[in-house]
Amino acid sequence: MDEFNDLEQSLRWYRNLSDLQIGACNDLLHALRDDICEETAYRVHDCLDMLGLHPLPSSKQLKTIIEISQGNDLAFLWFLWEAYYKDQNSSKPIGRAYNSNEQFILTGIAHLDMAMTKRGLDKVLPLPENGKRFQQHLQQKLPKQEQKQQRQRQYRPKEPANKLPYFIPQVRPKSVIPPARISKLDERKCSFKDKDIPNESSRWFATYELSPMKREVKKCLTDAIAQIFVREHRSTDKSL
Repeated sequence: MDEFNDLEQSLRWYRNLSDLQIGACNDLLHALRDDICEETAYRVHDCLDMLGLHPLPSSKQLKTIIEISQGNDLAFLWFLWEAYYKDQNSSKPIGRAYNSNEQFILTGIAHLDMAMTKRGLDKVLPLPENGKRFQQHLQQKLPKQEQKQQRQRQYRPKEPANKLPYFIPQVRPKSVIPPARISKLDERKCSFKDKDIPNESSRWFATYELSPMKREVKKCLTDAIAQIFVREHRSTDKSL
């Protein structure tokens, strides 16, 4: 129950989107490109209106955010949230209540970044063949296959007795076993079409490479810098 409560509090920013709202998120990239070329903001305004944001920023405010984002849809939604829709009174990010505008923006960011996130996970996570569950399934499957092969080796067909053909009992036909309607493990593999991401090179974490060594070095540097600031803060308090 505690795990469910933690999960529920961490996902309060999520909100289910309709097909119209998802289409508005997908059209935002091209709307940004065209508005930047023509120095307008009405295309982006229409996308935000279909997304469900209310009230909407003015055209002047939208042009400022469009210029800062430089045509990146993820950056645009993030800057828009930080500038006009983020609840500045809330001190804790986890477990707080999000209004509808915040939920629309953050869910739109999650939708636009989902394909790139999946590709990043494919690079980091192990293949299914190397997973523990798949290896356990193979270990359970091997004894059954060995027993089946042993039974096939031990089976010998009965030789017909020296009788007249009319007195030999007829072979009973085998009953037809309908095919199983439950898919096997190997049949569950399905190939998904590789989704085309228009601005993949400028996506967040597009060039990220997993490096535990760099992570440890960065953590050590961050801790050292934090200690320096703490010492300076203490010395300043003593002087005052």
